[in-house]
Amino acid sequence: MANPLEAGLIELGIAAGEQQLEQLDGYRALLLKWNNGTNLVSRRDIQRLVPRHLLDSVSVLPWVRGDRIIDLGSGGGLPGLPIAIMRPQAQVTLLERSEKKCRFLNACVRELGLDNVQVIGLDAELYRPSALNQTLVSRAVAPPAKIWALGLHLLSRDGCMVLHTHIGADDHADDPVGGNEEAVSTGLPAGVQRSHHSVAIPGLPTRHEVLILEETRY
Repeated sequence: MANPLEAGLIELGIAAGEQQLEQLDGYRALLLKWNNGTNLVSRRDIQRLVPRHLLDSVSVLPWVRGDRIIDLGSGGGLPGLPIAIMRPQAQVTLLERSEKKCRFLNACVRELGLDNVQVIGLDAELYRPSALNQTLVSRAVAPPAKIWALGLHLLSRDGCMVLHTHIGADDHADDPVGGNEEAVSTGLPAGVQRSHHSVAIPGLPTRHEVLILEETRY
């Protein structure tokens, strides 16, 4: 019988090899090990790390494009580290201004053998990547309009932002936006193309919302 992580990936339609499953489980173990001292995830999430954080992070993979991905405000590595594990051919940047959390992220990169990941300890406004990214991901960091303003310079012209905008009625304390489609679009420039997607996460009672943003192409 498949374990909850493997079963959840199968339900999401995401194929994972043995090494990827081991790395995801290793990442889960590191989150548990470091959490007391670094405050990576809410204490109430300890018993539901797999659905609430790992499966939710990889659920956006269908909308992640290209081979250069950046996670803005990575925190404890969500969603960037699970995405990097599932997309080993992509170069993934974890952008996080907290020095303490960067130490954790670098430990994960070393211990999990993630050669495709770099950790950058800077504010988003100060970071100038050597090559632009095709996808920017961000989860429970700020409203979409703020993420758009902070991260647009990190994206190529054909790039997109993949944002967790509403993480469920059971998770309001961690949700910086919440609300309906109109609410999460407030403040975005008129020229931004947007699409909303509702995703059922195995093991969670409510659907989570994903917002895709990109510049309108003329």
